[in-house]
Amino acid sequence: MDNLVEINVVEDDSVKRVIEKTAKKLENKYSKKRKINERILNHDDKKINVFSSIVNIICGLFIFFVVLVFLCIVFCKIQNIVPSFAGFSSMRVATPSMVASGFNVGDNVIVRAVNTDTLKEGDIIAFYYYFPSSGSIDEEDSSLVDTSNIKNTQYTLSFSNFFGIQNDSIKTAAKSGSSIVFHHIAEVYECNGTRWFKTYGSSNVENWSNPELYYDSWKISEEYVVGIYDNSAVASFFAGIINGLSSSMGIFLAILIPFVIMGSFIALQFLKDIQILKLQLDVIEEKRKITDDICIRNNVGFSMDLKSKYKVLAQADDEHKNEYISLLWKDGTSPESIRKYCLRKNVFKTC
Repeated sequence: MDNLVEINVVEDDSVKRVIEKTAKKLENKYSKKRKINERILNHDDKKINVFSSIVNIICGLFIFFVVLVFLCIVFCKIQNIVPSFAGFSSMRVATPSMVASGFNVGDNVIVRAVNTDTLKEGDIIAFYYYFPSSGSIDEEDSSLVDTSNIKNTQYTLSFSNFFGIQNDSIKTAAKSGSSIVFHHIAEVYECNGTRWFKTYGSSNVENWSNPELYYDSWKISEEYVVGIYDNSAVASFFAGIINGLSSSMGIFLAILIPFVIMGSFIALQFLKDIQILKLQLDVIEEKRKITDDICIRNNVGFSMDLKSKYKVLAQADDEHKNEYISLLWKDGTSPESIRKYCLRKNVFKTC
């Protein structure tokens, strides 16, 4: 008896699954790419242009401001003057004489321009340690000013202190190489219409029952006062700008960032132009219709060259001919002649 061999045929669909999986991946890949391209094309040109113009103006003004500030910093360094912007100056604490008041050596402090008539005892001021030969007074020549009624120091802003241009006395002190002292006001004096300030460093006072024993030995003229200490939020904001723009990295970033922002808008418009060219090619090759919404929104037909326009027009049937013409010649013009259109239509159909 012959042996019977049973054969079971099992359909192996593993290759089919691999092909389907690969096809799905490719479809997802090109679907994402298509969505990105359509998102770029769907941007409203008018909104982009308006927003881009606003950003360009703001960035241009910002770059102008940065360059102006940079020039002011260079000028101040040449003149050995502390740079000041909008009445604010940034400087570092040089000595430990104010540690008791919470200031350590190397701390950045902000002082702002102030009307010296409003300075009172206890205020913290920065001033040039400079005494011209005829610039000192004795107790007999001065009268002690009562500052107890002064409650608020006034903010002073002028063209000169906005751009870091100080008075002649400060320029003279700066050019002489005088250091800047950051101290409390102990007493205020007046002599011949000029205010003078007795000062002290809080860390220098060893006995607070007799602090006058530790006051600074000098009286400083109001002409050499750079400003009053300010720890407000506005001062901190300007401190960040001044300190940032005082460094080479800060200047580099301040100029680079606006250019990056403006460049991003230019790049977006460039990408959109590329996508429009692709749409034109798809329309010419009959992969898309010029009547598609995305083609109409982006004026695909209107921007084609004349030969391409006739080629696209040849794709239209008689029913849609006028619609094609309106999309291809949006500026009110039309094909040179229906005969020419018909000839091209016949030529393209036979190609």
